[in-house]
Amino acid sequence: MSFITTVFEQKNLYYFLLTMISVLILLLFFVLFWHFYKKRHYIEALNKVFIVKAMNYWIIYISIILFIILLNASAMAMLTPDVTSPSGPSMDSVIVSASKPLVVEFDRPISKSISYEITPELEGNWRVENSLILKNSKLVFTPDVTPDLDTRYTVSLKNVKNHLGSKKREYLFSFQTPKAPEVIETSILDGAINVMPDAKIIIRTDPIIDNSANLYFEIVPQTELDVTKSGNEYTIRAKDRFVKSTSYNLKVLRNLVRFSYKLNKAINETEKLEIFSTNFRTIDAPGVKSTSPSGSGVLVDSNIVVEFNQPMDRQSVEESFSVDPSVSGMYSWDGDSKLVFDPENVLTKNSRYSVRISKDAKASDGSNIEEEIGFEFVTIGYVQVSIFYPTSGAKEVSKSTKISITFNQDVDHSSAESRFSISPTVNGSFSWSGNTLIFNHDQLADYQSYTLKIEAGVKTVHGLDSKEAFSGSFTTQIPKYQLNVSAFRQAHMYTCMSSAARSAMAYKGVSLGEDAISSRIGYDSTPWSGTWNEGGAVWGDPDVGIVGDINGKADNIGWGYGSHWNPVANAIRSFGLGAEVKSGWSVSGIASEIAAGNPVIIWWVNGVWPAYEVDWKTPGGKSVRGVNSMHVQVVKGFTGTVDNPQSFVVTDSGYGYPGRSYDVGTFKAKWSWFGNTAIVVR
Repeated sequence: MSFITTVFEQKNLYYFLLTMISVLILLLFFVLFWHFYKKRHYIEALNKVFIVKAMNYWIIYISIILFIILLNASAMAMLTPDVTSPSGPSMDSVIVSASKPLVVEFDRPISKSISYEITPELEGNWRVENSLILKNSKLVFTPDVTPDLDTRYTVSLKNVKNHLGSKKREYLFSFQTPKAPEVIETSILDGAINVMPDAKIIIRTDPIIDNSANLYFEIVPQTELDVTKSGNEYTIRAKDRFVKSTSYNLKVLRNLVRFSYKLNKAINETEKLEIFSTNFRTIDAPGVKSTSPSGSGVLVDSNIVVEFNQPMDRQSVEESFSVDPSVSGMYSWDGDSKLVFDPENVLTKNSRYSVRISKDAKASDGSNIEEEIGFEFVTIGYVQVSIFYPTSGAKEVSKSTKISITFNQDVDHSSAESRFSISPTVNGSFSWSGNTLIFNHDQLADYQSYTLKIEAGVKTVHGLDSKEAFSGSFTTQIPKYQLNVSAFRQAHMYTCMSSAARSAMAYKGVSLGEDAISSRIGYDSTPWSGTWNEGGAVWGDPDVGIVGDINGKADNIGWGYGSHWNPVANAIRSFGLGAEVKSGWSVSGIASEIAAGNPVIIWWVNGVWPAYEVDWKTPGGKSVRGVNSMHVQVVKGFTGTVDNPQSFVVTDSGYGYPGRSYDVGTFKAKWSWFGNTAIVVR
């Protein structure tokens, strides 16, 4: 048993030895039979005995042959089959489809009891094909649907054995499906330019296996495409030609398909995925690169020049060229892309000309321009002022700004200078920069309106003399004066006069605390009694000191009020500074003091609380006029002139603002409640 097993395992040696033995046996019996036949007489050969003997020999001979055949067949049926194809456990990219099934080949017949499995799962049919001559066999898998692309499938075979044998084997191998198709080549590279309108775009891709994927083509700007396919090559054209001078973006999109061979249709599709994109620009349409002349003020002896963006057909361009009003002239060319039209006579001054080139003009490649070309120009006419500087209506112009007037053409300098005027009169001199007259003046006045004028009759160099006057006006800057007065927020509700005095005195070099100044101002601690507006109210004297509670509490002395100007002026003088009280004063007076470097303390209403008069009497019977919402602040700056101030800047001791601006009208209204009273601190 061990010897037979060893021989069967050495299959090639067994086949060789078995064949040799069979051949030797056949040859031996054939020689013996031939020898027997030759040694007998012919007549004896006819003897029935001989015939019987001969037939016995033939029976023996045939039996031996059948025995040898049966021996070989039994051996083959007992040996375990081996896989002859595929030759390895893993295969490269393999196409498996209804027309190209997966085939596993064995070196001998196999039992149909074999089991098989393919992962990932793939629907299909397995069948065993055994050879009639008992030599080899095949296991064939035919899928029902297209396998997934770019996927490795694993095939597992179990219970692999011969018909008569009992020994089983297992086989495991895998195969890779082709990858999803990609674009591998295109006839137009990304960024290509000068693509012809009738160009065909060729795109080559990986092969698409059995409807396993679809390709789509999209283009922007949207254009109807004509797509033809030959193998894995796609030819794309625009049905109505691509538009010239246009940038395009062509995209290739792909979706994967699960195709049923039984139903002969797709049963599942993925979303479209962009796999390729290319940009190109078509050749520019024949058009204009530049034209001249343009605008206005064109000299009457100018040529008309049209430069194209590509070589042109000269004859078609000249035939398409026209000027309105009609002008006769000669054509010349600078190369094949620049047309020069030289008018026979000078053009008419102060006239508008229109130049047209119709769509009949062609490029040298035979393509027409896609849009009519047109431009206009105006010949030189009357002298005019193009620009006043400063511009008319300008405000806040610096006093040192140079004045200039620009004309629309070359003019006679002396003629223009003689027709220039400025009001009010300012001394100065003239200079020129091209067509611009510059007036170099002495410094202009503050906050002054000036009017510039050019009278008619300015002589031209090439055009027509001016026949109208031109004027413009501007206003110089408003002067600004401001002292560097610090703002201190008052420490108590009713000590704004002390805080204002503190700011003014600090500017003059005397720095004190608010309470120290309040002590010098003094207090009238007379308590309030009586009723407002009934003539019986009694309170302290604000011309003597601070009246009421500085924190505004309604206790023994009643509400807070403060003091008027005289106690404050006395306190400032006590610290060695000058303090002059002004009543019935003017805003120009304040401006003059600030310009002289002196801060001014004013009494006015705060604009927060309602302003109204209140009256009471002192214990001595003196009548007092007070104002609800009294507030005291320091004026530290103004805009405008001393004689005509436009606004004032004040510190705000109530909130500690360093400066708040009030126009002169608002300032007067608030200040008038206290008879325009102030203290000048010197």
